[in-house]
Amino acid sequence: MPPRGWKPCPHCKQVFSPSSMKAHVNRCSQREEVKAEHELRELEGFLRPPPLPDWPQCPNCGEQYGQTAIDPHVKRCRRLRPHGANGFFSPGAEACQGLWGVGDVSDLIRQLREKLGIAEDTGMDVVRALFEQWDENGDGKISKAEMTAVLQTLMPEFTPEQIDALFDAADEDHNQAIDYKEFLDFLADPNSAKQLPRTDIEALRALFNRFDTDVDGFLELGEFRTLMKNMIPTRAGDFDVADVDSSGLISFDEFVKYWSSVVGKAGFRAGELDEVADMFLRFDRDDSGELEREEFVTLLDNIFPDHCEQNREIMDAEYVNCDADLNDGVSFHEFLAYYDRLRHWYGKTGGWPPDDVEERMETLSKDFVKSYCGLDFLPDRLHVHQRSCEECKRAIAEAEEARRKAREEAMAAAAAAEEARRQAEEEARKRWEEEEAARLAEEEARKAAEEEARRKAREEAEARRRAREEADERRRRAEEEARRRAEAAARAKAAEDLDENGFKRCRFCSRTFFPERLPRHESICPKKPGTIHGCRPTVTPVEDLSRPT
Repeated sequence: MPPRGWKPCPHCKQVFSPSSMKAHVNRCSQREEVKAEHELRELEGFLRPPPLPDWPQCPNCGEQYGQTAIDPHVKRCRRLRPHGANGFFSPGAEACQGLWGVGDVSDLIRQLREKLGIAEDTGMDVVRALFEQWDENGDGKISKAEMTAVLQTLMPEFTPEQIDALFDAADEDHNQAIDYKEFLDFLADPNSAKQLPRTDIEALRALFNRFDTDVDGFLELGEFRTLMKNMIPTRAGDFDVADVDSSGLISFDEFVKYWSSVVGKAGFRAGELDEVADMFLRFDRDDSGELEREEFVTLLDNIFPDHCEQNREIMDAEYVNCDADLNDGVSFHEFLAYYDRLRHWYGKTGGWPPDDVEERMETLSKDFVKSYCGLDFLPDRLHVHQRSCEECKRAIAEAEEARRKAREEAMAAAAAAEEARRQAEEEARKRWEEEEAARLAEEEARKAAEEEARRKAREEAEARRRAREEADERRRRAEEEARRRAEAAARAKAAEDLDENGFKRCRFCSRTFFPERLPRHESICPKKPGTIHGCRPTVTPVEDLSRPT
């Protein structure tokens, strides 16, 4: 036996260590036989449908082909593989066996199913949980990268070619993504298909139609949840599991497929066992997980109320057989085995709804009633739900507690009515005095606080008013002073710049000009430092040399 971690070559099947595998595969893949087989597979396809039993075998390689494909294959096979399949003649070899790490895809699926624990009785909820785990980004589809990452961890012995082949086998519509329906078909055990009896199909159809309130032929989320709350309360959240095509609606075919998966066998035992489990927990008062003898008899009386005497007789006669581990207590698993025997003795075969067509239609035709938690239930199923629903149990317990307290209070009042009234009046007077004193104190404190707040507000408002007035006065004085200074400076400047005739002197040559002409002259004054000489004569507005005098 080779050491752990050694793997077979995908071409010749010899086993090598990880350090030697790559070098060997490179050499082995250069053999003429391997190249020829690869060329043949490229012509015929790496993946072929499984052969039918009556397909003939190729005399050269032993693989089976259909009547139309066998002759062209034999010609190609003898030309490309003169020594048989992969260089070794082996009649009866499986399709693609040993070729580039692919092998028999159905066998790879079987190995993967065994690794995942998918068996004949595996429910759709398990497959749905696996789908959500593999769908890493949560987009409702499994990409090739996501499936490759999972399989490389889960099945490290699979080659990349085998993983690609598995993905192609699962991707039925070849859109490079696996949806929930494809994933369900891919992992479904071929032996898991259950054919329900016609009577069960009819009962399921009646149940489906009763809860299809809008009569559109599909169950929406609310309709499915109400149905499952009536039938199997612990499965009320399985809408995504049953909605195989992810359409947001559940067809009757999807419902039948889901029901067959979760129930595990034909009939309606799942809903009944749900009810029995709720009763078991209810009568296990000390939460020990086991029922003592009297607790167990009480439980049986509630499940089979029309066989109370037989329950005790059977219990006394066969308690030892029921208590399999002889610990003087009955566990739930021990009870289930005993429960089947009781059903057999009492002649009870079906669950709910009844097997009889008329009785079933009668019970399904009743109007829905509201539970304490607000959900709709058929009258026959309301008590089952109320035993398992925490909100309903809490409401029922509160109502019962209220009734008990009312009875106790009535009895106490009848025994000492006068004393109760006196004490009540005294307590009421004391409470009134205390409340009145507290109210007066609170009122005084409130008034004092309001008066203090008003006083502070007035003081603060007065301080702000005075501050604004002082600020306004300072600003007015400053503006007035600035205005006077500006006017004085303007007058001084005007007096300094103008002569008695209203002319201004040039700063460079001392000639006089109109104020509006002075800037032009100063810009080209010959005596201005750095100015080019040769200024044209200045013409005053009153002079016009071109006009004859």
